[in-house]
Amino acid sequence: MGRGGAAYQRKAMKRAEEGRIAYLARRDKKKLDEVEAKLYVCTYEFHFGYVNEFNRYRVHAIKLSDLFSFNLTPIPMFSSQSDYVIQQVVVLEGEDVPINMGIGVFGSRIVLVGGRRVHPTRTYVLETDQSVEPNPRFISSRCISSRKPNRPPYVIPGLKGKKFCPWLGEIDGKLYALSGRESGEDGPAFNVFDPKTKAWTSLPSLPTGDDLSWKAIRPSNVAVVDTKIFVTLRTEEETEGQLLCFDVADPKATWSDREPRIRDDMGVFP
Repeated sequence: MGRGGAAYQRKAMKRAEEGRIAYLARRDKKKLDEVEAKLYVCTYEFHFGYVNEFNRYRVHAIKLSDLFSFNLTPIPMFSSQSDYVIQQVVVLEGEDVPINMGIGVFGSRIVLVGGRRVHPTRTYVLETDQSVEPNPRFISSRCISSRKPNRPPYVIPGLKGKKFCPWLGEIDGKLYALSGRESGEDGPAFNVFDPKTKAWTSLPSLPTGDDLSWKAIRPSNVAVVDTKIFVTLRTEEETEGQLLCFDVADPKATWSDREPRIRDDMGVFP
């Protein structure tokens, strides 16, 4: 790379860092009492057809003041009309959108990752803080490129390897993605995203071998207590489910088997 190219790269990196710092400053400056709290609902639709087959993820929002108000009238969904208390925020759809993506919350961001069929390693991020992103929309990890220095600072890079419907959870400012494995699936099944390094790091996979009777981690299979992740699962050779634990605060942590054994692996957590 010539001197001109190196200088451009340095300027691009400087602009990206300045944008990141400005983003954090705007987010931290905001006071909680200045923004009315909302509940966000994300739904998934699969449209099957011989010609046009596509997936759709919808995000709706409702103000908590409206949610807790006494009203016997049913609240309609799937509408952007201004007179409805539930407002459609954004829609992510198309033939190039994966099916069965994992859905999670990371700070003020709604994150979709993984899935199957197309682009299973991409991430999609929706920044719900309108003081940071006045025009809410899903931003894909494919926009991360040295040729696009002005990309939004809240974008999360793509996953390492495929993940079918992973569980996502935020613990101590980091985003964790945990999934099962399928035959021929590559990449680690357990990752953590650190916003300081802007990178995913591999963590020890669940000690299940290749004889899995499950393909995805259901939300009801996972619970978080402080820094510990608890997972219930069962392999084909076992009649009882396992209760496994991983402490993210321990840099040398591995999955440990806990008692008692679980008789139903379909999910025991509320």
